[in-house]
Order: sequence, then C-alpha cells, then structure tokens
Amino acid sequence: MAKEKTVELPALRVVGDPVEDFGFRVSPVFDSSRSSGLLRTFTPVVDMVLPNTAASKAGLRPGDRIVLADNMPTGSHSRALREWQRLQKKKWAEIESGATGILWTLVVESVWAKGDTRFVRLELPTAAPHWGATIWQTPPDRKPVRVPEPGPLATRAEEILNNGIWMILRETYQKGFDLPTDAANPSFLCFQWTLWDERGGHRMWVSRQRGRTDIIIEAIVRSNNQSVFGGTTPSRTPDQTLASVVTTLATSGVAYLTSPSGRLEKAVKLGQETELPIDAATAGFHAEMDFWLNQVGKTSPLWPLGVIEPATVRR
Repeated sequence: MAKEKTVELPALRVVGDPVEDFGFRVSPVFDSSRSSGLLRTFTPVVDMVLPNTAASKAGLRPGDRIVLADNMPTGSHSRALREWQRLQKKKWAEIESGATGILWTLVVESVWAKGDTRFVRLELPTAAPHWGATIWQTPPDRKPVRVPEPGPLATRAEEILNNGIWMILRETYQKGFDLPTDAANPSFLCFQWTLWDERGGHRMWVSRQRGRTDIIIEAIVRSNNQSVFGGTTPSRTPDQTLASVVTTLATSGVAYLTSPSGRLEKAVKLGQETELPIDAATAGFHAEMDFWLNQVGKTSPLWPLGVIEPATVRR
C-alpha cells in the first residue's frame, strides 16, 4: 500500500518522507517577568498555528508564551532563542529517528488572560485529518463561521476563516490599518491563506475580532522577498505553495484593507510602511480582487484553495 502523502515544511529542515509537523511557529518576545537588571530574557511566543496538526488539536493558540518544554525552561538571553532551538532540535531528532507516539509537553502562559497557565500536550502521529493528508478536511476542532455581511468576498472569507492558518497579524498592518488592540486583546488575530503564481504571492487575512469581517489582501513582490529561513520564494506547486505560508513574510508589496463588500478602505505600501492614496492603490486592488474572485478555487483535493490554471479561468 502506498504511503499517504505528507507535506514537508521547510522551516524545520526535516529530512525524511513522510514527515509530520507539530504545526506551530514562534517568535522571540522579551519576557520582563524572567529578566533582571541588564540581563534580558526572551521566550518563544506562538505566532502561528496550522490547522489539522498536533498543535491545533492540543489547543495551542497564537499568543501563547512557551515557558517550559518537557520540563525544560525555554528562555534565552538573546533574540536567537538558542535554548528553544536546542530543545526543538532534540525533539526533531526524535522524529527523524522514526519513533512513533512522540509527545511534547509544553507549559504556556496566555497573553490574552493574565495568570492563565496551562499544560499543552502535542502528540505525533496525529489522528486524521492532518495537515498534508491526501484529502483536505475542514478542521474538526474549529467552530464553523458564517460571514454575516453580504458581498463578493463573503464566501472566500468564510473559506479562509474555516480552513486557514491561525496567526497574529503583522504589527505593521495592525498599526497601518489602525486595527485596535487593548489589554484584553493585545494582538490582532486572523486566519490567512497564501497562494503563488507567476506574478508573485497573494495572501488574504480574515478576522472577526472587532465584531465585523476585516479582510486584508496582500500582494507580494516575488523578487524582493526571501524566506525567513533562507532561500527564495517557492514555485507554484501545491506542496511548496502551502509550505511557503509559514516561511515567507513579505518585505515588498502592497496590502489593502477591505471587507466582504469588496470596497477598498485603505492601502499600505510594504517596506516604506506608508499609506497610499486610494486613487493610486485602486488598480492594484482591483487586480488582487480579480485574482481572489476569478483565479482561485478548489483545484486539488489536497488543499481547500489553489490557483486555477490560466486555460481554465473563467471570465
């Protein structure tokens, strides 16, 4: 019997096929409670959780600060998170050895609720459905969402809310679009999906955090963007396209704030982090609207959304 296809996520540089990912990514964040004097401590904070993975099934959330991993402290005195990298490499060596029934117990503190400390237990292999399986299934641990506002982007927004990658919106977008955060909601959470074609990257972020459906459409310039972990942006093949979501952040391009109505509300130019006049941003926004409305669909059983080949695009 042929092995089920499992996507390798290049951020982890794991050798082997198939390989299943735990399904989360972190960023270094200054930890004042574990710092003293001039000795600054950084701990890993989850900024991304992929659906149908060990992380999502265990209840790990964007904004969780990981303070212990298998009873070992994760803090480091540099933004490189050297201690976390050492712990992660040890866990990945366990996976590469071919072991099964792998457990990773994390102690996390939530940025959303002060004093909320909990144990999160990640287990591999995960039960179906899982990320990269032959047939995509909507994450069973995610409550179905309906977009109440009408408009041309309503259906696409629902697809991403129900199937997309859960993550913290980039701070440049949160500030550039004046999206509110406060003590109760210190980060702006979204679900997103990224696709690539010959023009570059196309990313849609969707959030219901402020009681309405906010949609940010991001046009990424291919030639000016590098993987966070090295290498250039990927080709359009399904595996690399979806893997690129977790390794590539845009450094050049334009982001547009809209809603299910499809009306352009604001545009921000990446790199310069400056607001663009609506009239100067309209043509690019319409091109991205055309992409998401007419060039994206269910093209493979592997993923919920893909790029429709040019010969089959309907106008």
